[in-house]
Amino acid sequence: MIDKTTKISLSYKIIFSILLITGILARAGLLGGKLQLQTFYSFTSISNIYILMLTFIAILSFFTDKELTSKGRLIGVVMILTTGIIYHFILLPEKIIENPHYQVFTYGNIIAHYFAPCAMLLDWLLFDGKGKIPRKEPLICVSIPIVYFSITSLYSYTSSLVTGKEANYVYFFMDFDQLGIDGVFKWCTFILLAFIALVYTIYFLDYSIGRIVESNKPTKLS
Repeated sequence: MIDKTTKISLSYKIIFSILLITGILARAGLLGGKLQLQTFYSFTSISNIYILMLTFIAILSFFTDKELTSKGRLIGVVMILTTGIIYHFILLPEKIIENPHYQVFTYGNIIAHYFAPCAMLLDWLLFDGKGKIPRKEPLICVSIPIVYFSITSLYSYTSSLVTGKEANYVYFFMDFDQLGIDGVFKWCTFILLAFIALVYTIYFLDYSIGRIVESNKPTKLS
């Protein structure tokens, strides 16, 4: 018998996954408009696809006897929150300066940069069991932006050597041609430190809530 909370959680995740799928497809131009497969290189798309996978796994866990929802959840929450924060406070102002007619309120933008972070955070707060995040997961989480930066920067640089064209970096703060090594280093150090702070804030909040919940459980009488 599935209890009411479980039914709500399952329904929430199904609706969440459907909206994530449509948002990812809209950003790639697969729901009309110009096809933009290069969007899949962005941290936004990667984080959205990752939390979609986590949500699918969580939905699957409702129909199995295995607990599948704890591992990787911290990574998903932090990645998608980082996506929303960087977009709103760093990328969006820059885009508006470059193009005053930049369309902020497109379906893909709203889903990927605003809905997904808020919905994933709410999913974690309301439905995830707390205090179950593996201790090594924060370190894995911190390595993700470093790996992403290294791979995308190397790809942009080597592709420019092959084609002879100017390197096309994913984000302006990764553009060595415009900012130089010092400029990119400052931007990426700032973002990485903020990312680390967010990782351990979520981790210790999860741990603290887990301890509180555990301490408030009724003691079993022997």
